[in-house]
Amino acid sequence: MAGHLLLHSLLLSLPLTAGWTASNCLVTEGSWLSLVSRFFHICPLDSRLSFLASCTQVTNLTQALEVVPQSVEGLCLAGSISILPQDAFSNYPGLKVLGLNLQLTQLLPGALRGLGQLRELSFLASPSKSYLFLHPNAFDDLRSLQRLNFLGPCLDRNSSVQLPTSLRWLVVKYGCLQDMGELDDIFPDLAHSAFSGDARTLDVLDLSFNRKLKIASPGALQGLRLGTLYLDHTKMEAAGVVSLGLQRLDKLSVSFTVTELPAEAVAHFELQELDLGSKRIGKITLEALASCHSLRRLGLKNSGLTELPPNFLAAMPRLERLNLDRNQLQSVRLCMNETGLVSGLWTLNLSNNGLRTLPPATFSCLPHLRELLLQGNQLVSLDSQVFQDLWRLEILDLGRNPLVNLGESWLAPLPSLTTLNLLDTHISFRSTWGSWGPESLHNLRLQLPSAPAGVALSLPAGLTSLELHAVPGMKPQKLFPSVFPILQNLTLDGWGLQLGTQNISEIFPALRQLTLLGSSLEALCSQDSFNFFLWQLPRLQSLKVRGDGHSPRPCCITGLPSLQELRLEILEYRARPRPVQLKELVGKLPRLQVLRLARTGLETLSAAAFQGLGSLQVLVLDWENGLVLDDSVREHSPRMPQYVYILSSSLACQCANAWEARNSWVLYLQALFRAWLQGLRCRKHEGKNFLYDVYVSHCRQDQGWVVQELLPALEGCPPDDQGLRLCLPERDFEPGKDVADNVADSMASSRVTLCVLSHQALHTPRCRLELRLATSLLLAAPHPPVLLLIFLEPISRHQLPRYHRLARLLRRGDYCIWPKEDEEKDSFWAWLRSRLGQPGCRQMGCR
Repeated sequence: MAGHLLLHSLLLSLPLTAGWTASNCLVTEGSWLSLVSRFFHICPLDSRLSFLASCTQVTNLTQALEVVPQSVEGLCLAGSISILPQDAFSNYPGLKVLGLNLQLTQLLPGALRGLGQLRELSFLASPSKSYLFLHPNAFDDLRSLQRLNFLGPCLDRNSSVQLPTSLRWLVVKYGCLQDMGELDDIFPDLAHSAFSGDARTLDVLDLSFNRKLKIASPGALQGLRLGTLYLDHTKMEAAGVVSLGLQRLDKLSVSFTVTELPAEAVAHFELQELDLGSKRIGKITLEALASCHSLRRLGLKNSGLTELPPNFLAAMPRLERLNLDRNQLQSVRLCMNETGLVSGLWTLNLSNNGLRTLPPATFSCLPHLRELLLQGNQLVSLDSQVFQDLWRLEILDLGRNPLVNLGESWLAPLPSLTTLNLLDTHISFRSTWGSWGPESLHNLRLQLPSAPAGVALSLPAGLTSLELHAVPGMKPQKLFPSVFPILQNLTLDGWGLQLGTQNISEIFPALRQLTLLGSSLEALCSQDSFNFFLWQLPRLQSLKVRGDGHSPRPCCITGLPSLQELRLEILEYRARPRPVQLKELVGKLPRLQVLRLARTGLETLSAAAFQGLGSLQVLVLDWENGLVLDDSVREHSPRMPQYVYILSSSLACQCANAWEARNSWVLYLQALFRAWLQGLRCRKHEGKNFLYDVYVSHCRQDQGWVVQELLPALEGCPPDDQGLRLCLPERDFEPGKDVADNVADSMASSRVTLCVLSHQALHTPRCRLELRLATSLLLAAPHPPVLLLIFLEPISRHQLPRYHRLARLLRRGDYCIWPKEDEEKDSFWAWLRSRLGQPGCRQMGCR
């Protein structure tokens, strides 16, 4: 191996393709965002947006945006630019979300001009370490802006900044605020519109993580109608919120801020929702609860509670959701039988509290409860009386409990139960396991219990989703019933089942999604010379496999005619890694649209691997090191998937690649993308005007022929020069510009590409790059350019690089051989002029 090219985030894009990483920019469609989401961490975007881009290491905004299509709706920029230029984003009128992590120091008027559709704008910086000056009219052009986020920059030196009237969400986090009154100085129309004088309404005001914020100037937010106020991780006393002059407040979040329940604020605003969270609280008094009758949601996560006061729920008759996660409630008593209380609670979270027992009728006063979360406690046994009167309960989570014993008919009191989690428990097998109780149970997550040999595991037949985890070393069990007619999602972690392969589609006739974790894939593969997937599931649409690195042989996924998404992860054999071909992992899958491979040991990517993947749209190769792109991929490139992502991987340079120059593959792909991008920008303009008539590709050794023969014959002679306008690399390339950019931009600016070929040219990296690019565009572009060849000497078609095969791509009239005899040259020039068209005719389709 001659070397590596490390690609931390490279998305290879091809003609008619909408995804690419070039000049540190990644572009993709929103529907595929989950595949590359970690490269959008600088400002997470909404996957509902049609087209997204993220650029890093930006120092020149104009250059960075050259590779970003104008149709993007979401854009994230990170780098070092102190001031945005005027009309910085005027070429992106459809932009809806914009995130800037650019170390900006100023935002001047006109910088955001043209962004009339922008809905969300974010400024990001290192917390409390930089200042951002905002001109008072900086946001005047943002008539549709709904969310404005400042995450990190300090704003305390600003004043009189006008906010868009459409704003509903203001975030100033990780900043330098010390006094709530500073907001009134910075944004004087925060509480009242500058135009109408009417009180403003905001859905959210988030001031979290302003760690020096502790002063609430009276009347600082006078008249503001506010949905939610976040003051988490500040020094603000909740009582100070009362003096701000808010006309309305529905929700207050003060996690890791207050040391006691803010009864005064709850009573003053009649809060609907309150979020606390601080181990310093420790205890809630009855006096504080007396003011909480308006609460519908109460969050007390990680508050250090060891007990709840008597009549806790009675004090909050409207309460619908209660979160007590991560406290130290070793016992809980919510229902006092002697009071006859009936609570309207819908959701109760008691996870991670160390609960050891639940007495009978623990939840008997909660007949409206829909969701009960008990995971991560110390429960060992459960009796059916525990869930007495929970006849509306739909979700029950008992995962991560050392459960051993479940009482007879323990689920009988739960006729509406739809979802049950019993993962990471120690439940032992019982002969009465067939009595699952509610027919409504559709989603089950279960740690397989140990059972005697030959005994079947009885499960509800009406399941739509099933997740089974096997204990290492356990004996496989049979399933009962023998058919799960409506099961759509199945997850297997490890292998603990006795299932045949011939009739698997009869057992799971409706299966749509299958997830195989750990060693489960190995159990489902044939053990002959060709390891292939044995389960034939005609309706399966999604298969996700995450191995454990202990399988010595890859398994070929094939025979799934409806499969649309396939994800294979961590399949490389750790003990003795060996190179893997794609054909060993994936076979014929005619409807596959998304293929993601991560840490599979894949070594070579060749065109042959795509023969059975005719519908593939997205290929993601993640953490695949030493990857060799076979030379056949170049010939196949115009028919490759729309998106090819190579992420956090290294490309290997080997003789088999036939790379004439270091990084020529990358130059080719960059140039191909640039040409595609030019086409994307001009797709709407069928009558496009070209800067040049002809782009002339030639090598240095043939420059004499071009200057002495071609140039005078086509451009003419001074002073008239009434001929065609030619683009010559040595004369017309922009000095200092990247080679790939020069080639792609010049080709896109020319009506015809003319390749002057000789044996020397075929051995010149730039000429080969230009010929590859022209050939690829000829095959795949929606409006393919004219491509003509001139052979200065006889060249056998077998001497052409095998990824071109131009003899079958070009019509006979699209090439000609330079004659040696003078009497034949007139015919040559007549042919060439007829193919090039008339001087001055520089419109698309003009000949």
